[in-house]
Amino acid sequence: MSKPPGVFSLLATAVTGFGSHLVSLCVTARDQLINRRKGKGRQPGR
Repeated sequence: MSKPPGVFSLLATAVTGFGSHLVSLCVTARDQLINRRKGKGRQPGR
């Protein structure tokens, strides 16, 4: 039961892209949280 290499490479590419997208999403959310905590009294206009 061996899968064709094309399907496997496609699956690996999809998983890698999704993982990197998830990581960037987590990093962006964390940065937003940190900035919100830091600059609560710093930016009265926003």
